Amino acid sequence: MSAYQLNALIHIGSEFPCHLKALYQLVSFLHFFNPSNITKHPSSVIGRQTSYLKPHFVPNPLSLPASRILSLTSYLKPHFVLRTSYFVPNPLSLLVLCFLSLTSYLKPHFVPNPLSLHASRIVSLTSFLKSHFVLRTSYLVPLSLLASRILPLLRPYYCRTSFFILLTSSLILPPKVAFPQTPATQVGAISPLSVGDEFNFPVLENALYTESGTLDLTAYKGKLVILDFWATWCAGCVASFPKNNTLLQTYQDRLAIVAVTYEPKEKIEPFLKKLKEKKGWKLSMDFVTANSSLAKIFPHQSLPHYVWIGPDGKVAAITDGSSVNGDNIDKLLSEGGISLKIKKDNNLRLNKGEFFLTGNAQYGKKPIRFQSALTSYIGRLSTEYVLEQPSEEGMGRILTVNQSLATLSLTAFGENDNRKYYGGSRLILHVKEPELIIPGPHHFGELYEEWLKANAFSYELIYPLQNEPERFRFMQEDLKRFFPQYEFGVESREMEVWKIILTDPNRGYKATPSQELKFEFTGQGGIIQNIMLNGLVGYLNMYFMHDSPYPVVDFTGITVPVSLELDANMTDPTEVAAALRTYGLDMVRDRMPLDVLVIRDKKPLP
Repeated sequence: MSAYQLNALIHIGSEFPCHLKALYQLVSFLHFFNPSNITKHPSSVIGRQTSYLKPHFVPNPLSLPASRILSLTSYLKPHFVLRTSYFVPNPLSLLVLCFLSLTSYLKPHFVPNPLSLHASRIVSLTSFLKSHFVLRTSYLVPLSLLASRILPLLRPYYCRTSFFILLTSSLILPPKVAFPQTPATQVGAISPLSVGDEFNFPVLENALYTESGTLDLTAYKGKLVILDFWATWCAGCVASFPKNNTLLQTYQDRLAIVAVTYEPKEKIEPFLKKLKEKKGWKLSMDFVTANSSLAKIFPHQSLPHYVWIGPDGKVAAITDGSSVNGDNIDKLLSEGGISLKIKKDNNLRLNKGEFFLTGNAQYGKKPIRFQSALTSYIGRLSTEYVLEQPSEEGMGRILTVNQSLATLSLTAFGENDNRKYYGGSRLILHVKEPELIIPGPHHFGELYEEWLKANAFSYELIYPLQNEPERFRFMQEDLKRFFPQYEFGVESREMEVWKIILTDPNRGYKATPSQELKFEFTGQGGIIQNIMLNGLVGYLNMYFMHDSPYPVVDFTGITVPVSLELDANMTDPTEVAAALRTYGLDMVRDRMPLDVLVIRDKKPLP
């Protein structure tokens, strides 16, 4: 806990001394969760004593007494406010302050609730969650292996198959756009700047490849300075490095490019080292890590994000990557200014805790039992995918926001099963106008946004508990009803694949039970630890090899978790195969029947 957080909590806590009584009540019941006392008290007693804990913690699935706790949904609502994909403490809930000194009692049986930002102030998230969750930018994403353990507790807020959460953007966005995985940039005391504003050239900490570890931007006054906001997971950002390096060589003393990331030095240095060694890239731009100050000055929600500071010291442009080219740089340097379309990240935050399409708020919450609806593109909302298991009220939901028809189809026919991922070459379009269904390769940046406005849809299905097994069939039927000009179907096709096979069962691919769960990948490799192999296969298909004509299939027959550290360009099948051989695995080309999703124009009636 930082000094800032501690001081904030002390300040807040001092305003609510009346909750010392609640604190006393909490201490008095903690003996129920002492392992030596578990057998002395019936589960019903334990259940009655958990009303203080439920708003703030989720049970540790490895703890028997904690597993007896009832559903958390009704207890979360009074104490937390739903904000996009996470929860923030409800300022009207005073009880959240009472857990600060109790972590030593809670640790054996509870893990911090990843839906609660306040949990990070109560105990260290690292020691509890690193074994159960993947840290993805500013929020935690559950691993698919834990679907049967942890995710039932999070059903109202998370999809059971984590890769749909991690990789929805890869299904609907071209590789040159990453959205909306960047941490939300919050504006505090620092005022954001716009085009035309004066830029105060700061000294930046955590700079790489400098003796002082700092970068003084005043040294670049009089030049064109381009701030390149990027992250290791943003494929489009990394792919632009060679182009940016060429621009630096071309314009030399007239141009400076500063690559800025919120990620720490410990992650960036080895990442860049791999790029230089494996790809032979010579990276001449400056690199600044662990930076948040510039993101406050230039708030953004998506990457890549470029800010141009002109030789006159004013903000000349704020753009995406498509505008960073020699023609525009020439014009700015020769004419002293340039007018480029401003990249605006002003999307509204979707409240996922409420029904999406139900209006007439004056009537209050309506007892909807079943609803299926489709809309066209909705402005200022980013693409979203929400899958909710039935809640305490017995209602489940499928929600997709501003998605292509291709993505709607993948969701409906994929049925939340990695083995039924019909993206890439497993989506067959027999239609006259495929770009009405899926964006073309030239649709990126502004062109992609324009394509979405004309061709994206939002869909919401609300269903009762008894219809949960049929929810994806309902969605499939809806697509056929909403888009009668097309036929949708799953067919078996003989096709070329990348087949992962087991060559040596004794080469140490098996995980040990004591290993923490870990799944961390960038384009240059990563670690899968104590996770089922199909997790890696799903990641390859949905992200790194999404554009490959050959789907990746698991043919190993391995039924236990694996631990692999792969040092490879994950978009290069040859390198991935070589890395797998270290563990008695291989990835080979083969031909086999495989299910594919086919969308075709419906033949007119005679």
